[in-house]
Amino acid sequence: FHFLFAVLGKILNIDYMLLARIIQPILAFSVVLSVTYVAKRFYGNIAGICAGFLMISSTIIYRIMLPVPENLALIFLPIAVYLYYYSIKEKKIKYVFISGILMVLIAATHQAAFLCLIIIITTFTIVELLIYRDKDVLKNYGLFLLSLSVMVFIVLIVILILKPILIQNIINQGVTATLGFETSLKYNQTLSFVKYIRNFGLLLTIFSVIGAIFAIKTKQKKDIYIFTWIIILLLLSKAYWIGINVISARVLIYIVIPLSILGGF
Repeated sequence: FHFLFAVLGKILNIDYMLLARIIQPILAFSVVLSVTYVAKRFYGNIAGICAGFLMISSTIIYRIMLPVPENLALIFLPIAVYLYYYSIKEKKIKYVFISGILMVLIAATHQAAFLCLIIIITTFTIVELLIYRDKDVLKNYGLFLLSLSVMVFIVLIVILILKPILIQNIINQGVTATLGFETSLKYNQTLSFVKYIRNFGLLLTIFSVIGAIFAIKTKQKKDIYIFTWIIILLLLSKAYWIGINVISARVLIYIVIPLSILGGF
């Protein structure tokens, strides 16, 4: 994201603060458009339009108005999830490959989005194995993870060629000391049930409940995956139950995406 930001600033020859103001609405619109597209692919045109409006109605929507790396990753995340689901549904490996490419872009952009994507895809794979007894899904999952492995391999080769001392420093001193990069949270920020509802917004909450009722009645495969998507992220926001530090409010924007899709249904 920062590299893209710097390149745009140089090409357009404008102040970075002005550039940040310009890309704010572009990022926000792109995230909503991504969710709209995925909802359309799941449930049709009307559902897609409704999902976009429901996402905008959410109180937490202010987060996608910020010019930060997370929002660039959020553009790709719903599409990556849908393509993985579609590859399972249609038994077409090429969609896993595209999903894997998007995963690499997300991994290069934002840690939390990458973690959420991996958790979602892994859970989809487990659901397919346990509920539908489809062992072929392991091929999809393996190819998906292969994309990340290829990216890591390429990065290591580039570092070894351009700056081999960096690898040695990481081995001797660790990632944090070498790169100033730290991943662990030292505290929790929890949310009550009422605050979940307040952040989701009344409109999104009501329509997602209605969508859930219809989805339970139809019991289609896509509904199972949407429910899985929502439930696993809700559990992630409660990871402090098992001793893992988490800022629950930061996970909400990831939950709003499948909720909006379900509400559009």
